[in-house]
Amino acid sequence: MSKTWKRTEKRHAKDLGAERVSTLKRGEESADSENSWLSIESKERKSVPAYLIEFMEQAERNANGKLPIVVLHKLGQRYDSDLVFMRFKDFKEWFGDEDKSI
Repeated sequence: MSKTWKRTEKRHAKDLGAERVSTLKRGEESADSENSWLSIESKERKSVPAYLIEFMEQAERNANGKLPIVVLHKLGQRYDSDLVFMRFKDFKEWFGDEDKSI
């Protein structure tokens, strides 16, 4: 069985200045990785829904130098439960400065 998910968790933790939580210490309510201000769940899939890629590409086309994000709302749900998507490279660029303690 492939353990690429473990490699993904380690990479995300490293890139965000976080510490990967050992699977031996991990409880059901524990993050994959964490640092002083982030609780990180790293997920890996063989494919991502095409519509998410399309939404992100549209946000990027229209960003004009601003931070492109996608806010996804599920009909019938509260708006404060909406999900925000962005590219990992953009997250690191905008929020990953070492002066911000990550």
